[in-house]
Amino acid sequence: MVTYFKNILCVTFDELVDNSAPDNQLGNGVITFHQYKAYKRADKGLQIPRIKTERTGGNGRVALYNFEVLPENVKNAIKSRYPNGMHQAASVNYLEKFYEYDTMAYDFYLSQGLTDKQIKQYAANASVVQAVIKCLNDRTAYQNALGAVGRRKMNYEQIMDDLTAKRTQWGHSYKSERTLRRAVNAYKANGYESLISKKIANQNAAKVQDPLQQATLRRLMGDFRNLDNQQVADMYKVVCKEEITAQTVANYREKWQLYADAGSRGEKHYDNFNGLQVKRKRPTFAGAMWVLDGWDVELYYQQTKTDKEGRSRTTYTNRLTLELVIDPCNGYPLGYAIADHESAVLIKAALRDAVRHTKEIFGCYVRPHQLQMDNFAKKEMLPFYEAMAKYVIPAKVGNAKSKVIEPYFKRLNKLCQLQPNWSGFGLTSRAENQPNAEFMNKTVVKKNFPDREGVIRQIETIINSLRADLIEEYRELWAAAPDDKKLIWNTEQFLHHAGETTKYTNRLEGQGLRVTLGGVKRTYDSFDMDFRFKYRNEDWQVKYDPIDTSMILVEGDEGRARFLLEEKYEQPMALVEREEGDYEGAEPSVNDFSNV
Repeated sequence: MVTYFKNILCVTFDELVDNSAPDNQLGNGVITFHQYKAYKRADKGLQIPRIKTERTGGNGRVALYNFEVLPENVKNAIKSRYPNGMHQAASVNYLEKFYEYDTMAYDFYLSQGLTDKQIKQYAANASVVQAVIKCLNDRTAYQNALGAVGRRKMNYEQIMDDLTAKRTQWGHSYKSERTLRRAVNAYKANGYESLISKKIANQNAAKVQDPLQQATLRRLMGDFRNLDNQQVADMYKVVCKEEITAQTVANYREKWQLYADAGSRGEKHYDNFNGLQVKRKRPTFAGAMWVLDGWDVELYYQQTKTDKEGRSRTTYTNRLTLELVIDPCNGYPLGYAIADHESAVLIKAALRDAVRHTKEIFGCYVRPHQLQMDNFAKKEMLPFYEAMAKYVIPAKVGNAKSKVIEPYFKRLNKLCQLQPNWSGFGLTSRAENQPNAEFMNKTVVKKNFPDREGVIRQIETIINSLRADLIEEYRELWAAAPDDKKLIWNTEQFLHHAGETTKYTNRLEGQGLRVTLGGVKRTYDSFDMDFRFKYRNEDWQVKYDPIDTSMILVEGDEGRARFLLEEKYEQPMALVEREEGDYEGAEPSVNDFSNV
């Protein structure tokens, strides 16, 4: 065998001499036993020794001889046996084929309250001990590798050579045959635990082995006050009368993280980081699901207000709230509404805008199968949600991951970042990701911030750009929806379920139903004769679309009677003012002074 000993390339006696051959014959060796003796006797008289002993044999130890100082003919004969080179042959570690890192050992030592360094050290030692035991159980293979079949017993000295070469790579701590032998015997008797130093075992692991001690430690780590490791260790000492280190607490905290986080960080943190996460895929067609939420738009605007004493004050850090409705099949922004604060009125406006927008792009009012939202004004909004969608699924409180619209707001914020009045990524973001506050506070910069209407235009421009990018794909996803999956409203249904309701009732007059909408008086009527004759004295509840007041829905008789009314066209009283399309030949009524 060839090997390295103290960084010197060496060969064994069996590599030089075939001990089974007669003393004057080579056999399988490269020199005879007589030649070996001659070289050894010549060592003392030569300036350059022919055979130099680097390590003596005995007690099962293999004698090693310096390869480089051998005669050239002997070196060449040995080299011919190793076509892949002497270095590669000497680098072969025969213990390596038995070595396998033991992950179960790492888990065991992790549970013993050890430091990170100790855990790695003992796991490496356990892996090495197991390799040595396997090697000892396979003595014949190892002896064949050493080239000494039938003549030399297996011993720890030989194994230590391989372990020394792999100490850095494997990370074990065995430096002597005695220590290794003791570890192997102890492991055979008591397993993983036997490799832990008694001092460490007494100071750390044994102090939290009792079930009551473990329960106490878990309770302290899960305390709602979110105690740090040193505080937990101090309180553990008071309760259990045992002293442990902060590192021991850290190790147990990692092991029992599910218990600790639930108490110290709360249910929301547990759900977001430790709880089982459900992986979901996007809807495959438009209208399967809508998601809505409110967002404080990260765009500043300036606003000037005058107090009671007539003094004007301008503020520059005002922001608006955007209530947005998206279809997650491709992230298309269906509807939105903008106001100073989130409210039930704002949510209704955004959903109404979404349904109205479907009429613009599909030619019909569409409502979703499923609607997802947060729990803002849930009690007040639930009837409206249930009228809007087939299924209403509020997101769990505090579980932002369940709402696909949350990442969408981050996308919007990246677009807002391109504006000079961008306010940042939120209060919890790192300072290096925020705009330069020192620069933005300069008067010349702040005075260039847009006003409230200017920010509204910025928001609308961003949403319209997103719509332009996605609208064709969204139309294709609507066309891909099965006909029986398309939920469509007519105008009456839209106004009934999604329309605004006036705070008062109206009664039919001779000229029609006079209704004040948005501060403007309007007149509506119907050609349905039942409306004028059958329900002439009915008090009608009016529902309307604030954006399109050309048509309203009136409901009476406790909801059993419904009529769509169109806004009446007012013809000029003076014939000379009539235009093309006005009724020709009609005589103006002398009694029609309703607008006078």
